[in-house]
Amino acid sequence: MNIVDKNIEYYRKRAGMTRKDLAEGICDESTLFRIEKGSQNPRLDLLFEISKKLKIPLKFLMSELPFSDFKEIEKYKQLCREHTYYQDYEALSLTIEQFENLIEQNSDHVEYLTNKKFITWNKAILLHVRDKNLIKAEEQLHSILDTKLRTEFDIGVCNSLGLVKLSKDGVSIALEYFNKAYAAIEELPQLEDHTLTPRVAYNVAYCHVKNGQFNEATTLAYQIIGLLESKQLSFILGKTKHMLGKIHKMCGEYEQAKEYLLEAQFLFRLEKNEAYYLKTEEDLNEVRLLLEK
Repeated sequence: MNIVDKNIEYYRKRAGMTRKDLAEGICDESTLFRIEKGSQNPRLDLLFEISKKLKIPLKFLMSELPFSDFKEIEKYKQLCREHTYYQDYEALSLTIEQFENLIEQNSDHVEYLTNKKFITWNKAILLHVRDKNLIKAEEQLHSILDTKLRTEFDIGVCNSLGLVKLSKDGVSIALEYFNKAYAAIEELPQLEDHTLTPRVAYNVAYCHVKNGQFNEATTLAYQIIGLLESKQLSFILGKTKHMLGKIHKMCGEYEQAKEYLLEAQFLFRLEKNEAYYLKTEEDLNEVRLLLEK
């Protein structure tokens, strides 16, 4: 048995499935038997269908780590994403420290380097947004960036590098990175992180706003909202509606601006995102004054 074969059998049994149960609608039971015994290599599309039926990410089937360790690692990765979104950088710093301690216990596994890169990525985010050390942040991101952007991780790093460039070098250079990341998403066969597309698209739209390209930004913002609603996600929805409110305000469309800003403020209240809530309140007050005139 190789790692994938053992993992399929492990997760099948963990789900309480027989080979017949798992194979149904995917492949012959005899094919699954040969895969689990290591006498047949499974195709990637077949692995994807198996992972969907087992209700686990595809990467669980590819990992050498025990399920408990893998689940713990995924928990820390999700916490890093949440702390970054909510701008809780002290919590992010603590989570990185705990995550680093965990992976050091598995330094002999092939996933070690991948997880180390993830930690480097998040340390670079802290260098950028908390420490304002743009040069060091850029240096760390370049050290882990694959220029071909083959994976979701590569796209995320490229997106973060675009944010550093936005702070350091301005919109035009940043937009090159965001556009590259956005184009790479379309080349991926599937996405595990459904927040990736709206995150990158939001940054592209933000640059369009800064360039005064309001039609392009508005079109992209509506696409983001449609994508989030189709996936039943609220992630970045408030920020996108806030952006639309700002665009309508700059275009002199104050009633529409007020509508979107109110929706954004409601979402920020639900998220308990105080920083964006207060920022939206300021924008609403300006729009209300303009409407009174």
